[in-house]
Amino acid sequence: MSMRPAPACELAAGVHDRLIAIARAALPNEACGLLAGPAPADANGPVSVEAVWPVANSLRSPHRFALDGSGMLDAEDRIDAAGQTVIGVFHSHPTSQAVPSATDRADAQRWDPHHRFIHALVSMQGFAPTIRIWRLNGPEAVDMVELPVVAGDTSA
Repeated sequence: MSMRPAPACELAAGVHDRLIAIARAALPNEACGLLAGPAPADANGPVSVEAVWPVANSLRSPHRFALDGSGMLDAEDRIDAAGQTVIGVFHSHPTSQAVPSATDRADAQRWDPHHRFIHALVSMQGFAPTIRIWRLNGPEAVDMVELPVVAGDTSA
């Protein structure tokens, strides 16, 4: 796995807590869903996550996830209606770190062969949940780029 610098991924206010709440509610299984926001101007440029759309994990597994087909279509319709774009996916790791597993990388290579999406992982391992954002690149999905997470403005 190689690492290289990448632009930041900004999470709008509330997105961080929402991701953790969704992951916690799905325990002991993995949670999953879509990330939405404005389409990035550059495929490798900064990314802004404005909304999280949970989708049922059709595998109901603590070790794997698959977005439920009808739930994914419903989420995509709602994202379109909100004037946003699907910019990535998220899933949780109930008992392991927020690092894409070999299975995660292989699955992403199949459904994101052009490496357009960001991949948010929520680890529920340990005392405090951890969120890490990744961009998976390369034909074998072994070149992973961790995007720095920048919290959105939470002032009212």
